[in-house]
Amino acid sequence: SFYGFRNGTYHLKSFLIGSGIISKTVPMDTISFYVTEENDAKNTDTNETSNFEIIYTILSRSKTTKGSNVFLTLDAKDHVGIEKIDALVENSNGETQVILLSMTTGKSTYGTWRGMISADEPDTTYSVRSITMMNFEGIEKEIIVDSRSFYVEADPKSGVEGLNVSGERNRSSGITGFNILDAIKEPFFPTKVGFIMMAIIGGFFMIPMVANIDGRARKGKIPDDYQDEYGPFAEILRSKKTRKKR
Repeated sequence: SFYGFRNGTYHLKSFLIGSGIISKTVPMDTISFYVTEENDAKNTDTNETSNFEIIYTILSRSKTTKGSNVFLTLDAKDHVGIEKIDALVENSNGETQVILLSMTTGKSTYGTWRGMISADEPDTTYSVRSITMMNFEGIEKEIIVDSRSFYVEADPKSGVEGLNVSGERNRSSGITGFNILDAIKEPFFPTKVGFIMMAIIGGFFMIPMVANIDGRARKGKIPDDYQDEYGPFAEILRSKKTRKKR
């Protein structure tokens, strides 16, 4: 907690983290707060030099997931009184959105405002580009914002494009992949696999047999009764022997 401050803006420069044995100083340059008193005659909230000032801006998350909401919070002041605040947000795809902030605490001359950013695109960075304030006199001012961004993590389902195990349509590529689960569920799937395996194994056994028959045919060792010994290969061997005699 902080106490004993006079009116004005204060910036948090660093904080100390310690476990009793080891300690470390962590620098901090993005956190500010403003001290004011309602009964102070010199209250800077009503000072005419306080025109459209933003004390601090902060995002509720630096990393999130698709469909989550991230909140932008800021403190702002103006001697006339702020009527409206909105923020321009741009993502890494070049898409922009304007969010409207609402005052949660304080008053129009100095208060805390909050708005919600929708994170709809995975593997995308969203950045707050600017904040526009309008006071009760209708005067507006745009303030450029730096270093206020968050990242939406990539959707793990979008990493598979050709082979889609789940059978869901790949939104990123627009292609429906081969559905393994549906193929396995087919009633004749085991039979099909069995026939394929038998064909492959049979092919391995037939190769040396054909090679042996062909070798014997070249040496003229084919008997007259082709059909009894060689079955379906009889016509092939008979034609080879005939060509050899010619």
